[in-house]
Amino acid sequence: MSLRLLDLPVEILEHILSPLLVQKQNPIALCPCGSSSYTSVSLYVRPLRILLIHPVIYDIAVRLFYGANTFLLDLDGDHVYHMSPLSRMRCAEEFPYRSFNCAVAYGPRKRRLLETKAAVRRIRRVDVSTYRPKYFENALLPLLEEMLLNGALTELHIRISHGFTRCTASEPCSLFYLLSIGDWKLYKSLCASLINNNKDTADARIRIFTLPPLMRLLTVMGNPKLLTSQLWIDPEADHWLLWEPFRMRPSVGACEAREEAVRSPYRGPVEIDWRSILRTIDPEAGDKAIMVS
Repeated sequence: MSLRLLDLPVEILEHILSPLLVQKQNPIALCPCGSSSYTSVSLYVRPLRILLIHPVIYDIAVRLFYGANTFLLDLDGDHVYHMSPLSRMRCAEEFPYRSFNCAVAYGPRKRRLLETKAAVRRIRRVDVSTYRPKYFENALLPLLEEMLLNGALTELHIRISHGFTRCTASEPCSLFYLLSIGDWKLYKSLCASLINNNKDTADARIRIFTLPPLMRLLTVMGNPKLLTSQLWIDPEADHWLLWEPFRMRPSVGACEAREEAVRSPYRGPVEIDWRSILRTIDPEAGDKAIMVS
């Protein structure tokens, strides 16, 4: 009697389907428009044709596709408007000059990507990229909290890149895209304290990390369900002075490339020890985050 495909053990079927469903080289863009600011991000696998073969294959393929792939939430450029529900509703009227076509980006077949809870809850690995963390409060953090509370998210990597402006003591642009507060005087006061590096700098850092959305972001990163949680900051970012004291130091036995990256942070994004930030704000919360991790 000949052996049929469905008669094979689940482990063998996973090995057969893995090359067809797992994209190891590049992350998969998780945006309603289906694209990313990064040219290297593209969907090379075609899961739909595999999912429709048979219910048994579907169960295995769904677990492989959402569990073994890394998905990218790109909030750079115009993608931040794709992520925000309010912007999705009004983008066609308020942003007609934008480079993206709202009608195409939110067509009936694409707009469901981030709104399908069953699919989002299966994702295990997420990379986030943005230079405007202030939009985390409404566009990103609720989604991550949903994936942590009711989903399978276990790996989170957040990269904050640099914007297009440089700040001075009189122009607090360094915090404009970082914090979601409406007090302009507070912006200027905190920015001046960071730039002048005076006796109030340490207090200003603590104050900034307790403001939205940073405090909520640190809380999400400290969730005990996350097995891996990393925060990377571009040293060219306007608000680098805020993060510099918390940059990750090389550990004993670290590879030479990692040590060189920490000694010369301007060669690329620098990993931030977000647990030390929690210890600075709340020693008890910081200790708990370390114990859980």
